[in-house]
Amino acid sequence: MKIPFWKVESIGNNFVLVHLDDVSLLGENGRESELLTVLAVAACEKRYGIGSDGLLAVSQDGDGTLILRMFNPDGTEDFCGNGIRCAFDHALRQGWLAPGEMRMTHFGIPVSGSAQHLADHAKGSLSAIRHAMHRTPYLIHTQLPPASYRPEDIPIAREREIFDSAIARVDGEVYTGSVLSTGTAHTILPVRTLPHDEEFFRVSPQIERDPLFPERTSVMWVHEL
Repeated sequence: MKIPFWKVESIGNNFVLVHLDDVSLLGENGRESELLTVLAVAACEKRYGIGSDGLLAVSQDGDGTLILRMFNPDGTEDFCGNGIRCAFDHALRQGWLAPGEMRMTHFGIPVSGSAQHLADHAKGSLSAIRHAMHRTPYLIHTQLPPASYRPEDIPIAREREIFDSAIARVDGEVYTGSVLSTGTAHTILPVRTLPHDEEFFRVSPQIERDPLFPERTSVMWVHEL
């Protein structure tokens, strides 16, 4: 069976986007999540699939609120800020929403947004405006809930928040940083110099899957300039 898809991108983060209604037609009721997991793994594969950083599935409920589900390349469902912008832009192009106040539910979190036509915002020559609008006609603004350090919001297997504290010991070395949620867990590791590939790819997956994080975590190495 065939399903329509779009390839979308925000700040270099690229996705395969499908309509939830099309996915629902592929299987029996109640199997939507299972189908999306399988579809995400197949579509995101860079050599034999379409290739992307994730799968976006969008629909619209009866009151006009956009529904967004995002799946990582391994099939796990997640929250994604860049995916939100892509979904709002897609909904505008489909005529589901009008620029102005836009509403979305994503990963159980309410998100608001607005859009401005780029021709009304851009400055410069007409050719520069046309070049910008070739990429996207809209400038998308989103309003996300504030980040949370509360263990139950992240979640983490610890009673107190983690801020500039020891997070994990990997191969004998203690890594220190902070853990917060912007919808899903993010672990921030401030370092004096960014790690080489060997350390980055050896340590990051071990922290991601540490028992401290029952739902895993994104690991970000931060260097202040």
